[in-house]
Amino acid sequence: MKISLLKKIINSKSVLKEDFEVNKIKTDSRCINKGDIFLAINSGYLYANEAIKNGAIAVISEHNLKVPLLKVSNALLALKNIASYMRSQYHNNVIAITGSNGKTTTKEMFKHILSKKYRVLTNPDSKNNIIGISNTLLELDNNYDFLVLELGMNHRGEIRELSNLVKPDIGIITNIGSAHIGNLGSLENIFKAKIEILTGNPKMELYVNGSDDYLKLVECHKVYALNQYEIIPNLVKEVCLNFKYQENELKELINSFKGIASRMEELIIGNHIVIDDAYNASYESFIYGLAKIKEYDCRKIVVFGDILELGSYSDYYHLKIYEEIKKLEDVVIFTLGDLTAKLDNKYHFNKLEELKEYLKSYTWLDNDLIYLKGSHKNNLSSLCNFFKCLWEP
Repeated sequence: MKISLLKKIINSKSVLKEDFEVNKIKTDSRCINKGDIFLAINSGYLYANEAIKNGAIAVISEHNLKVPLLKVSNALLALKNIASYMRSQYHNNVIAITGSNGKTTTKEMFKHILSKKYRVLTNPDSKNNIIGISNTLLELDNNYDFLVLELGMNHRGEIRELSNLVKPDIGIITNIGSAHIGNLGSLENIFKAKIEILTGNPKMELYVNGSDDYLKLVECHKVYALNQYEIIPNLVKEVCLNFKYQENELKELINSFKGIASRMEELIIGNHIVIDDAYNASYESFIYGLAKIKEYDCRKIVVFGDILELGSYSDYYHLKIYEEIKKLEDVVIFTLGDLTAKLDNKYHFNKLEELKEYLKSYTWLDNDLIYLKGSHKNNLSSLCNFFKCLWEP
């Protein structure tokens, strides 16, 4: 891309002496290489000089800077405009995934399977908002056979904006659950927000969880699972059958998928099993986790951290989860945080360090299973390293 074209895309009136060929456009000054453009969003303008030192030929910013500058009125809008242009030049397959739970796992399973035959670009980790997805689109070119994106949201209109940007050929909705119900007010409103994925492309092929009470009413390429816990592999399999994969081949690839960190990640530490499912939490994902650990024939230690963004539904869902945990045979419950304090559990801790201190002298049994679940802010995944120090020589 030439500077002259870039100026038109971002509506910049700035004058540079030469019409350079741009290598890449990046929003992280630390990742700049020679010939790149640094797009300074938010406080990024503070690192403009660093970007130039690293090889940037110019900086896109709202601020008046003493560097080769492409001045814009709104840097975030400039990022979205560049991302939209990059998408317009891409002519291969775009898969977009949304839903209350399972987005990242679904995306990573697609990546695992499709990468065996094709070049695949995905948004990293859970960078699924407008900045994360726009940054991913900056990397897009037609050398990639597939673009697979998870679309996140915490308010109405966000999925609409993202879908209009990425214009998916294939859309997937994993489920409608209670995540962000505090912001959206009801499951019906969450459903309305997720179905906005359809706005990006009227010809989109939509796949949904046919077991979900809201989604089963949607007219689309339904995917029916035997039960709600099998829906992610079934969604992925149904789509991949269209791309030169055979049933047996897909079964092997799905079985070889090792999952992702802190999402039902099973660790053997000493004589114990630790299941780290603490990347994030909702009622639905918690119930799924409890169903999985029920299959183990041993004592269960459940570490239950606060679940955030539930608003006025907070007490209801925390109590509902607590009652479900107590249904497990041979279970001990540790609760952590301000919201779970209302459950009046025997083993409750306000701070993570207090819990760790107590666990140092706790009487552990061989083959105990420890299940970690709560919102990311609780930092329960840090207990994995704590247990390694405690149990491994």
